[in-house]
Amino acid sequence: MTGNPQKPDDAAQELPERLARLEEAQTFADREQEQLSEQLAALQARLGELAARLARMEASLGGLSQRLESRPAGAPLAGEDDAVD
Repeated sequence: MTGNPQKPDDAAQELPERLARLEEAQTFADREQEQLSEQLAALQARLGELAARLARMEASLGGLSQRLESRPAGAPLAGEDDAVD
């Protein structure tokens, strides 16, 4: 015995209500999952954009580093002005 004090007829009458609540909960969970999937896709796209931007910055800094290392000591960089204002 399960110890359930309900009569079988009472339990049978509650089944449609319980089923409706379960269906509502499933619908809510499905909607939440869809929204989270969309947000995750947007974050993944943004992360890709940021990774590409970081790669461009690293390449730019690498080029600057090479120019600094290859210039003669004391020589100004291209675009620098020796005049002091």
